[in-house]
Amino acid sequence: MILLACADPLDTGNAPVFDPLAAATAPGAYAVGHVEIDVAYDDPEGLPRTLRTAVWYPASEAAGAYATYLYGTITSEVARESAPPATGPFPLVVFSHGHQAFAEVSSFLMEHLASHGFVVVAPDHTNNTTFDGSDRSTTIYLQRPFDLTAVVDAVEAGGAGDLDTGSLLPSTTGDVVAMGHSFGGYTVFASAGTAYDVEGIDAACIAGEGGSVCTDWSNDWSQRFAAGAADERLVGILPMAPGDYWLFDGGLAGLAVPALLMTGAEDPERDADGASYWAALSPPVAEVNAACGGCDHGWVDVANAGHNEFTDFSGSLDDGGTIDPATGWNIVNAYALAFAASVTGDDRYAPLLDGSTTVHELATLH
Repeated sequence: MILLACADPLDTGNAPVFDPLAAATAPGAYAVGHVEIDVAYDDPEGLPRTLRTAVWYPASEAAGAYATYLYGTITSEVARESAPPATGPFPLVVFSHGHQAFAEVSSFLMEHLASHGFVVVAPDHTNNTTFDGSDRSTTIYLQRPFDLTAVVDAVEAGGAGDLDTGSLLPSTTGDVVAMGHSFGGYTVFASAGTAYDVEGIDAACIAGEGGSVCTDWSNDWSQRFAAGAADERLVGILPMAPGDYWLFDGGLAGLAVPALLMTGAEDPERDADGASYWAALSPPVAEVNAACGGCDHGWVDVANAGHNEFTDFSGSLDDGGTIDPATGWNIVNAYALAFAASVTGDDRYAPLLDGSTTVHELATLH
């Protein structure tokens, strides 16, 4: 009672003021742990499939050797191998790499999210990685979203039954945010229930104009694509420089969760695909989409940024004008964290998403 009498309940002068931009661009409060697991499942054709999968997670301390990526060829400066996990539960982010890439291709973002209290899981899309050549068939288009479902299943089950690995993974809340780059951007739209334009794909394949998706297209594939690949655990998607817009229903019918689209203004694919995705997401289209009623979608377009701005290889793989990699990564980290936090119930970063706080002069939020 004496303590209460001496305290001034209105005195908040010493309370720290939360700065959403500073918090979103700085490393989070957690150390970052990293493990690899192999995830096995049966693909849409019923064939056995195994995915080398990277997992980053909030750790209780920065203990152990630094993690290595891409079969030991890249050493992290942040994540620690098999570090002791922090106490969960934490929301889950699943990441889909682009065509001919690999699980850790955007490790800067994966590590950032884990430091802010997200478990992050990213598979190698087997037969579509850096080591698999440029060819891709009908199969990989539908395998990819099912790959994401399989790795989420594995992490939620504690590392696919591997008790040693599973003991390192914090528990998850059941909320899943899907992020992906390029072909991975297409992938997360599919995982969110976006309906395929099966008739359009059929017609394109018959006319010899459909490209690699038509490699072994048949009536069986028509039926599989029509059934879709929706994962109802998703609460939001963040597609970065997504491609293959033409494969979906023109209004993105079936998309049932909010989307934050990110593109680079210097990306040659921006106008063909990025702008088309935004036209389908922007009001009033989204307001009449039966699956996503009042979803509040957004688009972040980054000036001077190329197609690979959203990867660890920003500035080294794109021709033409490119943004300073560190500046670009800060922009991506800020918006990705703000979006993931928002759709999983944390509104502290809302000023970054409603435009009341400018993330950077090179980033335009629509």
